[in-house]
Amino acid sequence: IKNGSFENKLTGWIVPGWIKNAATPILDSSDMPGPGTASLKLVAENGKLPIVFQNIKFPANIKQYKISFKAKTEKINDWGFVILYVSANNVKKRCFEKIIGAGKGVKNSTPWTTYSGVIDVPAEALGKTGKISVQFGSKCTGTAWFDDIIVEPVKVETSQSASAPAAAAKKK
Repeated sequence: IKNGSFENKLTGWIVPGWIKNAATPILDSSDMPGPGTASLKLVAENGKLPIVFQNIKFPANIKQYKISFKAKTEKINDWGFVILYVSANNVKKRCFEKIIGAGKGVKNSTPWTTYSGVIDVPAEALGKTGKISVQFGSKCTGTAWFDDIIVEPVKVETSQSASAPAAAAKKK
């Protein structure tokens, strides 16, 4: 992804104009998990949905990625949540999602925490486009910060490595 550390303001990130109640994201230079110039701050108030996303391309030869990011929450309301997810266009199942939220009766606040996981790209998404999104649940209130969003390939499939097992089988 581009600008996952928000050092270049919101370059590469999109606030969807078609969502009438979309809240404007804030660049916060006073609260970051480490060195840098800013983190992404999303504030969810009643009736406002904080959301940003970035369009991505899934190369045909990369089936798996490692994702890591840092997040902090403050006063996420009862049953509320904030989510970072990766999806492929026209594919129902999300490739990755991490939900940070509160349970019944809990006002959830978490310190800066590093989250990581694996993005498994479905075969039908290879070579196609998708998006990485950061947003609150529709009835959530509270504040969340994100920074250092990194997506890296785990393994690149090459035509040589894909044909190696077949060549080895022929030698037997």
